[in-house]
Amino acid sequence: KCFWRLRRGRPPKRQRKVKGERKKHWKKAQQFGITKSIVVGTDYHTSNLAEVICIQFEGLYCTYGTHPSVYQERFDSWKDKTEDEQEKSFSVEIDEASYNIDHCKKVAAVGEVGLDYYHVPNNEFKDQIACYQKKAFVSFIQLAQEKNLPLIIHVRDKETPEEKTGGNAYWDALEILQKH
Repeated sequence: KCFWRLRRGRPPKRQRKVKGERKKHWKKAQQFGITKSIVVGTDYHTSNLAEVICIQFEGLYCTYGTHPSVYQERFDSWKDKTEDEQEKSFSVEIDEASYNIDHCKKVAAVGEVGLDYYHVPNNEFKDQIACYQKKAFVSFIQLAQEKNLPLIIHVRDKETPEEKTGGNAYWDALEILQKH
């Protein structure tokens, strides 16, 4: 099995190089016996790009989801919003993903979603950022269940298990999965 992950923020020169090599890369993978692959987006925009790529090539499938680290990137614009405004932001994101899943025959999964505490700053906002990630994770779990699609899960903790200095992304993810 093989998958490609698309990330926003790549330098334009690198994007052009990757774009020009997609066909070559996929043909090389096929020479090694890979007949199907998943192209994973990390947010709404890269999930749309993944869909565009998959439509061009037989055997490629895409996902819709938002990587948990995106919520830390968005935090500065969200921290002053009311809880209702935050919920609306999540709702719009899920509705857009749901619409695209319904209208694209090449969607193989919901993801990459989950919890990523690695880059969450150790300051007064860490609990709030983790809360955003958890809310989004639950929403995407529910979307996957509604659409009867598998879930691609990303979980990364801030420290090694030996350090045990704070929240544990693995146990938090397991608890959420057990509840939903």
